[in-house]
Amino acid sequence: MDSFEEGVPAFARVRNSVRVVTEPSVGEERMRYIVDAILKDLGHVRREEILAIQDYPRRGVYDVTFVGEGVFTSFWRILSENQKDARLVGYRIFPHFEQEEVVLIIKSYSPNVKLKEVELVLGKFCEKLIFVGRILNGLGIWTSKFRFKAKFKKDVKPPARFQLGTWSLDIFFSGMPAFCKRCRMYGHKEDECTVCRNCGESSHDSKNCRQPKKCNLCFEIDHMYANCPKRSEKPERNTEGRKEDDPSESQVKEIPVEPIVKPRVKEDKLLDKEEKVKVKRKKKQEESIPEQEHPVSSAGKLVKPRGRTRGENLHRYWSDRTVTELNAYIQRITDKEEIAAVTKIIQEGGGNEVIRGKVLEYFKTLK
Repeated sequence: MDSFEEGVPAFARVRNSVRVVTEPSVGEERMRYIVDAILKDLGHVRREEILAIQDYPRRGVYDVTFVGEGVFTSFWRILSENQKDARLVGYRIFPHFEQEEVVLIIKSYSPNVKLKEVELVLGKFCEKLIFVGRILNGLGIWTSKFRFKAKFKKDVKPPARFQLGTWSLDIFFSGMPAFCKRCRMYGHKEDECTVCRNCGESSHDSKNCRQPKKCNLCFEIDHMYANCPKRSEKPERNTEGRKEDDPSESQVKEIPVEPIVKPRVKEDKLLDKEEKVKVKRKKKQEESIPEQEHPVSSAGKLVKPRGRTRGENLHRYWSDRTVTELNAYIQRITDKEEIAAVTKIIQEGGGNEVIRGKVLEYFKTLK
């Protein structure tokens, strides 16, 4: 299989697609071979999982688009593990887009694990790491799982399981290679495992390992997890005084979040019914006064001009941001009505820019 750089021109790239290149031919004989031998027999892809095949037989080019990311990543993983298969002789296959960013799901077997420590371990394997949020069940209760977006370092993948003290955490991501269920490492199966879980060598087991044990948080050998200095470091505080490692904040560090997009505190909850009526009446009076025509009241007092609504602020801020940044913000929305409205817009489809425009228009209607 060829490298991505030798692949598809930028103008012709399609998501969840691969390009198959072979000798030029006439007719559908080679396309049938690609569908039956490479996609079905080798890649375990059913015909109903193929969205389209754009064939250029006289050039020996076949662009295969799958129905979803799951089918694409599964096929590409199988293909990556069987590059020397005889069925691939004479065929070069590469993805339309290089797979760089993946979604990581971290399952913790203890809800007391600190997000900061999870990020510290994952950072050893990731060039880029963004915390998306905690995964909730249908009742809105945390499942003890975290979601991240990550870009792995070159030729590096995080282990399928790692430890923080006595707690175990499992890692799942799209395109994940098969791993040993005993040592949680890649490249072999459980019945073939001879790997020491302490030093990683295959000449002995962990019970007979003579190498010093490492801290499973910072990977240093002069101390263990319980005494790791990284645990005692105080987390930095932001301008609001909240801890950066608080998993309830769902912060994305790479996207600057201005004050205009932070949820306002609903002080109305602290008021009784009579006070609420007074506040609403006062707001209506203020909004009824045009900003330019009546800057001063009849009593000579300055009238505070009406500020922009939260929706207008959101629309103004995210209009200048990319689709990727807007999508990351959407995943952090917690209001159920807003989630339902945005989900409906996305399901209607129409392309990224169309969906982006509709979402921004919806933001503008928020109070």
